[in-house]
Amino acid sequence: MIVGSLRKNSFNKQLAAMAEQELGDRASVSVLDWSEVPVFNQDEEFPTPKSVAEARVAVNEADAIWIFTPEYNHSVPGSLKNLFDWLSRPLEDGTPSVLTGKVMTMSGVGGLNTLRYAFAAWMPSLTLFKMRIVPVPFTGVTLNREMFSTDKLELNAAMRTSLKYQPTPRCSDCRGRVAAVGAACFAAGFAEASVSRAADWSGNGMSYGSFRETRHSSCVKGDN
Repeated sequence: MIVGSLRKNSFNKQLAAMAEQELGDRASVSVLDWSEVPVFNQDEEFPTPKSVAEARVAVNEADAIWIFTPEYNHSVPGSLKNLFDWLSRPLEDGTPSVLTGKVMTMSGVGGLNTLRYAFAAWMPSLTLFKMRIVPVPFTGVTLNREMFSTDKLELNAAMRTSLKYQPTPRCSDCRGRVAAVGAACFAAGFAEASVSRAADWSGNGMSYGSFRETRHSSCVKGDN
């Protein structure tokens, strides 16, 4: 898992912990520590900084990653984008980036926009990285005043169900082994996917923005 906020008790860190609980014994989960990753500077790209090399190893060894993103100013947090700028670069020996072909999904906690802008802002980069997006809508959680006051994230049953099944496609043809960063397996399911069809989901406290994805034809039929 990659949590996009470095704050000690961030809402997205709390959401990641809840997602791990919902996965239960379907997963062996670890959270990537990227707190020491420097601002990207091509003058310092080689030799690769130690913190960047460690992050790349963790992502490379994972079967998949689950990103938990905040939304800053209607977009992607700069620090998290910086991490992916590093991860997206080819390695010193010329091999492709560790993100190429990597299975991924995304969730997040935000304000009234419920991550609509952040999710939409991520899509061009995820496509450019050639990541394989699990064909299930991203889960976005809206904070209310009480949560801001207590600094404690609360999820209703619908939101917990969304997290529980987010890594799992409805179509058996798409099912395969998926895992969290640095770990073994977190659920069945992956999409051989990039971008082709637009969809816009909202409801039950969730809003997914302008989300584009490819699905197998067997997934599209009867899928919401």
